[in-house]
Amino acid sequence: MQRREALAAMAGAGTIAVAGCLGGDNGDTDDIHLEVGSFLTDEDVATARAFIPPFFEKLEEKLGEEVTYDFLGSGSVGGQGEMFELAADGILDLAIETPAAYGSQAELSTFLNIPGIFGTSREAHGAACGALYELVAPNGESGLLYEEDYEQFDVRPLMAGSPGPYNLNTTFRVEEMADLDGAIARASSGMNQRIAETLGMGTQEVTGGDIDTAFQQGIVDADIQAAHSLWSNNWYEYLSHETTNLNLGGFNMNWVMGNTTFDGYADEVQEALIEAGREVSHEYAEVYWNILDEEMYGSDIITMDENEFEDPQGQVLHYETPAADDIHEIVDPLADEWIQERDDDGMPASEVVEEFQSNL
Repeated sequence: MQRREALAAMAGAGTIAVAGCLGGDNGDTDDIHLEVGSFLTDEDVATARAFIPPFFEKLEEKLGEEVTYDFLGSGSVGGQGEMFELAADGILDLAIETPAAYGSQAELSTFLNIPGIFGTSREAHGAACGALYELVAPNGESGLLYEEDYEQFDVRPLMAGSPGPYNLNTTFRVEEMADLDGAIARASSGMNQRIAETLGMGTQEVTGGDIDTAFQQGIVDADIQAAHSLWSNNWYEYLSHETTNLNLGGFNMNWVMGNTTFDGYADEVQEALIEAGREVSHEYAEVYWNILDEEMYGSDIITMDENEFEDPQGQVLHYETPAADDIHEIVDPLADEWIQERDDDGMPASEVVEEFQSNL
């Protein structure tokens, strides 16, 4: 029996203590323990390391007691696109998920894929993560995305964030637009595919489990991803160049808790969960970049020459591409196209983007 099936059976039999405080408004707050699930590893910077330790530190501070957890990563319980269900069913107490995995069910949440939707500075990245939280949390400034995308899954987002703006990860250096002709990019979403094709590249849709094979076998030689991805996933073995001055969108990540699990906590625990989640979301970018600075960009063995430097493995050249202005000019219209298409389909895409930008 697979891990997920075993957990589901145990949960159905009542043998998993999904949380230590299930007594309602007046429940005891002792022995709080959470089962935390991810389709990624506990070493992943963007998800587990920049979210989870700060969250539990804040939660313990607010409750004045120890809170323990088990991290069930690497898809040991379920994969991308399954985590909402696992949280809603109480099999997991806290689960990371990317709404993009749910396609049309969470269409509006992919607005963060829009090129240039938030700025490239660390301050702009931090503001974007805070603004996203206020959209996706039921207690946020507007909670608009919660109502549109998340409420249907019977989960409550506790934390939200996005890695920094996407750049081009390639097997070659991009000096001018012509360098992209004939390249094949991995298409991880509709917007990424549109960006790649608009820039003159071919695309290949590659599922999560096949990414390494696609890179290794040369099926794709380009990717549009955030700064940590090559390092966190060991993709530096296949892709040798990464730009640093592009702004090709991002993606939405959420840590969610099932409504039944959340409702079972005492009032003071619920309040602590909400407050810790909000604070971590607003501070996420700072933690994320501090980890990258210390472990990826801050090593003594990195050689630096103004805008060019290699990573600790000595294989990836990070550089500012001279083609940045041309690339941005080409992809800028995609934002209005994305919004208009969804507005025409009766979705409040304009409202979502305006609300997000008003919170920046």
